[in-house]
Amino acid sequence: MRVEKSKASGEDRSMESTADGLLDPQSSTPNPAVLKRMQWRCRRGLLELDIFLQPFVARHYATLSEAELRIFDALLDLPDNTLWDMMSGRQAVGDAAQSALLEKIKSA
Repeated sequence: MRVEKSKASGEDRSMESTADGLLDPQSSTPNPAVLKRMQWRCRRGLLELDIFLQPFVARHYATLSEAELRIFDALLDLPDNTLWDMMSGRQAVGDAAQSALLEKIKSA
């Protein structure tokens, strides 16, 4: 979970980036607000990342496990060049779980 400062009030507010809030409790469909926030986070400075990340979130974000959601959130916190180097194989990936998720993103 990430904490951001509200610009208007200066108060801390938590931003859920895991499975909490992903599904609408009444309809069991993906929560549109969470999906929209993730789609926005996937708009990067590198077109190459946009090409992979945006379709992945649109098609597969709602099906990720809680562990995968945490890994995905951590990947999105990386600088663009580092993330692209990991996706393109130019940089070693931290662990098997990250590697598996990156492969899932590339195949989406």
